[in-house]
Amino acid sequence: MDELINNYKSARSVFIQAVDHFPVEKRTEALFGSWSLKDILAHITAWEKASVQKVNDIVVGKEPVWIDNVEKFNEQTAKEKSPVLGLSRLPAFLQF
Repeated sequence: MDELINNYKSARSVFIQAVDHFPVEKRTEALFGSWSLKDILAHITAWEKASVQKVNDIVVGKEPVWIDNVEKFNEQTAKEKSPVLGLSRLPAFLQF
């Protein structure tokens, strides 16, 4: 488990560094279809938060709530686009 956590932290760190090097003025421009880096980060962040919540539920012996409609979840998170333009500025919601 420690190895998995360390691998996750390492990958997340590399990802954050890549995002932080992306020019700020281009973070709201469309990159993939109509999705900007900001949109992609909001999407990834929503899934990461959902995953962390499930892990936390399991750790405390609680049955996690599973997302039963992925498309609906994606649509909802797209509507709630976070204004955050860099993951390093997100609150630390993953505590190990």
